[in-house]
Amino acid sequence: MTGIFCGDVGVLVYEARLNPTKKDESASKSSLMSNVLLLHCAGFSEVIVAINKMDSVQYSQAFFESTKADLFQFFKMTSLDKEKVKFVPVSVESGDNLYSKTTKMPWYSGKSLFNEICSFHPPLHLTNSSLRILVHSLIVTKSVGTIINGYIVSGTLQVGSMLSFLPSKMTGKCLSIEQNRVKREKVLAGADVAFCVEGVKKGDIERGMVVTEKTQPKSVLSFCAKIVVVGERRNIRVGYSPTLNVGACHIPCCIKKLQSLINKSNGEVEEENPEVITTGDVAVVKILPDKLAYIEDITLCEKLAKFVVSDNNQIVAIGVVLQVEYRIEK
Repeated sequence: MTGIFCGDVGVLVYEARLNPTKKDESASKSSLMSNVLLLHCAGFSEVIVAINKMDSVQYSQAFFESTKADLFQFFKMTSLDKEKVKFVPVSVESGDNLYSKTTKMPWYSGKSLFNEICSFHPPLHLTNSSLRILVHSLIVTKSVGTIINGYIVSGTLQVGSMLSFLPSKMTGKCLSIEQNRVKREKVLAGADVAFCVEGVKKGDIERGMVVTEKTQPKSVLSFCAKIVVVGERRNIRVGYSPTLNVGACHIPCCIKKLQSLINKSNGEVEEENPEVITTGDVAVVKILPDKLAYIEDITLCEKLAKFVVSDNNQIVAIGVVLQVEYRIEK
């Protein structure tokens, strides 16, 4: 999931099968749906779905069109621009439609997979916004000490900057920066980066923390979010305790309040304080993290505001943070 949140564009691969068992078909579609939802939460604007093993279905146009229509339903539950979702028939084993157009599918008028990828529009990274770095991992070396690896969501990281590690009280000065093992004085948003901070030890920093320019320590007390319930049919009530997945962290949480049920067609409130919400419902809810965490609302940072709710490794809902109540640390 962390890798997806650090990407710019998405390529999903779906296996073409003739007469699959119901179990295999269900597993394939469930996996694809999960990845579509993750791409949505990561803020992707363009996606390619490569339908692979077309040789196993005799390069059938009817099969491709039927599968395309079937899979397209998963994208309808997201805010992804449907015009920017491209379906490409390929055969990796035979090399068909990978780098150049194949003659075995004359009915396909689109581009090869390579050319579709080349036609992606690079996203605009928030280089002029406040610094936000998602911490992925830490490495301890004898030569330089603790190296922090992360992804710059927004802003610019510079040598000499004073940094805070939210939601902890840890602060420190950036001593050095590397990008792809090359030393840098500064690195802009949209890049993976490794950096060292004065006085920081391995036990001080955890995966999932958010690095900002030095600020007052704070963590999330509660937040309101708009969610869409997805997956297998289920009922969600107050007190439900799933896992919140946002950025690079996975946080146990509790649904404290079901504030309203939203009409999907016009976005208006349909019911105040519903007792239960179920698959397909759109609702505004209040969520309490069960451990220290730091997130932001959608107006400040999209990648820290979009999240996935999971239970037993199954996606239960996708959501976006509308408003955050912070606990200010002294």
